Amino acid sequence: SISKLKQNLKMKKSKFSEPIMVLIFNSKRTLIAITGSLNQAKNLLGKTSAQLIVECCKGKVVMSGNFYFRYLHPNVEISLEEDLGKLDLIQYDKMCGQDRYYYRKDILKFSGRTEKRKLTAKQIALLNR
Repeated sequence: SISKLKQNLKMKKSKFSEPIMVLIFNSKRTLIAITGSLNQAKNLLGKTSAQLIVECCKGKVVMSGNFYFRYLHPNVEISLEEDLGKLDLIQYDKMCGQDRYYYRKDILKFSGRTEKRKLTAKQIALLNR
């Protein structure tokens, strides 16, 4: 019947999800871009894969291509005028209620065999004293 067909259509989820805004922070942990979707973030940076961006957003990977990535949290409001170029990643993660890992800013300047050590926000605060 038509009513059963309508119920089945309502119950099926679309295989396409709504795009989620992605925030991009530079190696100094400062917000440098806000994109409307994962694909926009990937296209903006070119070399970083969509899968790595997702893993960064979910906290499975710290950063990719010297950038940190975060999904826009539904309970956090970001303003282009007030936050772009100013918002600190650790501050953003605290607003989202998340504990994440970061790299020291000075370690990223070196290339070669320098080992990047993951640090928590508390560890970074102690280093900056």
